[in-house]
Amino acid sequence: AVVSTQSTGSFNTLQHYYILNLTEAMELENTFAAFSKFGDTKSTGKELDNKKFSKLCKETGITGKLVTSTDIDICFSKYKPKGGRTIMMKEFEECLDELSKKRFPKKESHDDQKAAIRNLVAGKTPGTKGTTKSIKKRVALID
Repeated sequence: AVVSTQSTGSFNTLQHYYILNLTEAMELENTFAAFSKFGDTKSTGKELDNKKFSKLCKETGITGKLVTSTDIDICFSKYKPKGGRTIMMKEFEECLDELSKKRFPKKESHDDQKAAIRNLVAGKTPGTKGTTKSIKKRVALID
């Protein structure tokens, strides 16, 4: 979660701020787990491979004019462990932080960029848009 070092002067406001950040962090973890488990019944939801990371980026709106699929692949390769094929939640957040600079270049601070990309991702689940569906047709046989 993005944590501000500035005090608001009010305990209730500060408490509300941390609750919001905790909620955002939980939604981010839920998104990570949902995409991690997508299409894999044996997945624990704790690791994300490149294919699912790319799917997450496309479906949440990270990928576009400013961030290409190549950028996504390079970022994933940069943060995955050497010799590994997956990233954990910590590396996922580091990837988001790096991609936020490209996705939101007009935001004033890096904290604003990080918050914006987390808002894109938090609470999203994988969809099956664009998949092919088999259609059964009855064919009448005529003698």
